[in-house]
Amino acid sequence: MRHPGRTLIPAAALVLAALLPLEAQGPALQEAMQQKLTDTQALLASLVQADFGGIGQAAEGLSRIDDAEIASWQAVARTEYTEVAAEFLLAVDGLRAAAAERDLDAALSEYSNLVAACARCHTSQRGAAMAALAPEGAR
Repeated sequence: MRHPGRTLIPAAALVLAALLPLEAQGPALQEAMQQKLTDTQALLASLVQADFGGIGQAAEGLSRIDDAEIASWQAVARTEYTEVAAEFLLAVDGLRAAAAERDLDAALSEYSNLVAACARCHTSQRGAAMAALAPEGAR
């Protein structure tokens, strides 16, 4: 079950923290992304085994990535990014709830939402990086 009210403050933190300089990125971002990948792989293994304790543990690991840290990966608060980041946080919240309720169908749905948010974010970032590299007149 999703709880939209629980994401209002994290979403606001995402927008505000998105103004941090590029220096806040780099190795910390790579380390955080690697941890997210590890947690997501553990989540998939737990889902396949219907291991609700593992699902909850993986979701908890994904939630430890601080909202401000997620937002700091953006030099400029782009609406698309903050929306996708909020989707990510909603999916993590939903995964925790599904694990607590031992609801595999809900967990699978939230996993799908999580992966979709990750894919949309990475697609968006590739597009933003390409636009930043384009000559001034080509933008």
